[in-house]
Amino acid sequence: MPELIVKCPGDCSNIEIGAFVAFVRAGGEVSMQGLPERIRGSAALVFARVDGLVVGVAALKRPQLSYRRRVSTESGAQLPAEEFPYELGRVHSNQT
Repeated sequence: MPELIVKCPGDCSNIEIGAFVAFVRAGGEVSMQGLPERIRGSAALVFARVDGLVVGVAALKRPQLSYRRRVSTESGAQLPAEEFPYELGRVHSNQT
C-alpha cells in the first residue's frame, strides 16, 4: 500500500521538486515550459511512496486564467475562480 505524503511546494526540497518534474515529464501530457515554476505555484503536492521510493505524484493546482478560459470554453461549463480556485492535476505514476 502506498504512503501518501502531502506537502506545500515551499516545504519541498529541490530533490522532491525534481522528482515531481520527472514524473510529470514521463507522463508526456503537460507542457514542460515553466513546469518547475508552475509546480512551485501549486497549492499542494502529493507524493505516493512505496518502500521509500516515489511511485506517483499529483498536485492540487491553481489553474492559470488562460487555461481556465480554454477549459471553460471547450467544456461549456463556467469555472469561476471564486467558486473553483483549485484543480487536481499532474497526476502521474510509474505503477501499472
